[in-house]
Amino acid sequence: MIAKIVAALCIVAVVSLGLRAAAQEPPAKEPDKKEVPALAKEIVKMKVVRVENEKREDDRAEKTIEDKEKIGQLLVLFPEVGTDKKPDHALARASGAAYQITLEREKGKGDPLYITISSNRQFWVWSQGTALPKGDWDLKKPKEVGKFLDGLLK
Repeated sequence: MIAKIVAALCIVAVVSLGLRAAAQEPPAKEPDKKEVPALAKEIVKMKVVRVENEKREDDRAEKTIEDKEKIGQLLVLFPEVGTDKKPDHALARASGAAYQITLEREKGKGDPLYITISSNRQFWVWSQGTALPKGDWDLKKPKEVGKFLDGLLK
């Protein structure tokens, strides 16, 4: 009898803890839907230049884009641009460029921002105006980024 009461109390306790934990969890966001950084509002156009393709062959293409939605989508892929976030690596590694992206701001909002993706597509850097990059970040989704940028160049 006592064993049944203890077992019932344990079940009630586990269910109660589970319900409390579920009630405290925030609703799950869609995995691929990230919030567009505030910086996107300042950018009036971007110039995308592909220097090399995935085989590291010269394959130059360039296009200037003024579509705010596309600019926002790009900045979702590079949320560290224009921030003080600490880079993955303190010193920028040397490499050629696969892509170079220039982000032009509204007049009076600051110098242009530059994003360079390494030719091996393993890391990227950003800088503002004539300043040197302050380190580099690992390119977390190289195939997705390459596909997006190549799509912009069509």
